[in-house]
Amino acid sequence: MSAGHNGRAMNTPRNAHFRSIWNLRGNSQARNLGKDLILVKKIALALLLAFTLIPAASFAQVVIRVGPPPRVYERRGPPPGEGYVWQNGYHRYDGNHYAWTPGRYEQPPHRGQRWVAHRWVHHHGQYVLVEGHWR
Repeated sequence: MSAGHNGRAMNTPRNAHFRSIWNLRGNSQARNLGKDLILVKKIALALLLAFTLIPAASFAQVVIRVGPPPRVYERRGPPPGEGYVWQNGYHRYDGNHYAWTPGRYEQPPHRGQRWVAHRWVHHHGQYVLVEGHWR
């Protein structure tokens, strides 16, 4: 028999009982740790998938079979300040009809950028809205 840390024998029935309880508790902790690890992995995978799909939503295109109406003539006033750029209005598709979005002045996000206007492109019998953007 070997002596424990306090000098008593380790193979006594009382110590065997505590060792078996400790082993059970250790195993349940290991099982819980495994379940927690799986949960963390599931959450990480869900977040990765969500962040992967976010850009896809921003690149979604509107496709319509009927072309947009003619452009609306807009009279633009003077810019509200130096550095403002005019963004032409455009027709957007709103569920089941075209709706006019008026033009406006905006400041570029970075100095020297220019606005590339929204436009409808006819492609294979359908019209696709190409969103305006800064370049």
